[in-house]
Amino acid sequence: MPAWRDVVVTQTLHEALGVPVHAENDANLAALAEWTWGAGRGAADFLYVMCSAGIGGGLVIDGRIYRGGDGLAGEIGHLVLQPDGPVCFCGSRGCLTTFVSERSILLALAASGNTLTSLRQVIDRARHGDPACRRVLFEAGRHLGRAFANTAKLMAPSVVAIGGVLREAGPLLFDSLVSSVEVQSLKSVSPSIRFVPAALGEDAVLFGGMAMVFTETGQGASALPSWARPHQTVRVPNG
Repeated sequence: MPAWRDVVVTQTLHEALGVPVHAENDANLAALAEWTWGAGRGAADFLYVMCSAGIGGGLVIDGRIYRGGDGLAGEIGHLVLQPDGPVCFCGSRGCLTTFVSERSILLALAASGNTLTSLRQVIDRARHGDPACRRVLFEAGRHLGRAFANTAKLMAPSVVAIGGVLREAGPLLFDSLVSSVEVQSLKSVSPSIRFVPAALGEDAVLFGGMAMVFTETGQGASALPSWARPHQTVRVPNG
């Protein structure tokens, strides 16, 4: 967004609103929420991956978001899986994003004659037995498994959670993800690592904003109110 170049967002909004303002990446906020109240609660080191229109990641290490030197740590979507693969918008080739994002999955289906318009449609068709839709979700899980194995061998998180729309695929995704991880022999170097669906659903980013405010103001965030808890359950294989 060229119009936002050199704009200090937090300062600009603080001056306009007259209250303290904090800015953060959406995947980082979702990661913080899942670590505080969801799938990563109690984990010392936690990796959250948001799989929807794009692929984003957030790392929580020792209870805090890990941003790295330039604030972009955890961008697993641009981990290269295939050097001669499709061109990514980042300018590289074969990034995870080019295989697992909503657009890439829909493009893969279009080649088979399926003209679906959303990832949720793909998941719904797959649940009803559509072989092409089941295939692209299987392959998405396989690519995610490879990316997670490579990342986990370096970062060794105790829990990896998959959020975003793709988590709703359940075993259609997780079966191949876990299988791919096993092929990469990850358990030999990180035997206790767990791969789970995120728990907070579509509101994870919003909850992450709440968690950040609680953290920055020194308030407790030990329990999520019952009215705010999502009720959808996603079943996955042991992994």
